[in-house]
Amino acid sequence: MSRFEDELDTRIAELRQRLAQARAEQDELREQELLTDLETLIDIAGRTDVDTKQMEAVLEAETGALPVIPDLSADPGESPTGVADEPEGFTSTD
Repeated sequence: MSRFEDELDTRIAELRQRLAQARAEQDELREQELLTDLETLIDIAGRTDVDTKQMEAVLEAETGALPVIPDLSADPGESPTGVADEPEGFTSTD
C-alpha cells in the first residue's frame, strides 16, 4: 500500500470517528459536512486510480444507502430499468 493510500485510510478513519461524534451530539449539519468530506476523499482516490470499492462500502454504511441490485432478468442488450412493463391492455387510467 502506498503512503497516499495509507493517508486516505487514516483520514477516512478520522472522518468516521467525527461522524459518530456528530451523530451522538445530533448535529445534522456537521454530519452532512463530514459525509461530503468523505465523498470528496473517495472522489480523489478514484481520480488517482486507487481502488475505491472498500471506501464506497464505508460511505454506503455511513449514509445508510442501499446497494443497487441490477435486474438480471432483462433481455441482453436492454438497459435494466427496475420498472416492470405494464401488461397489454392495461392503462394507468383504467
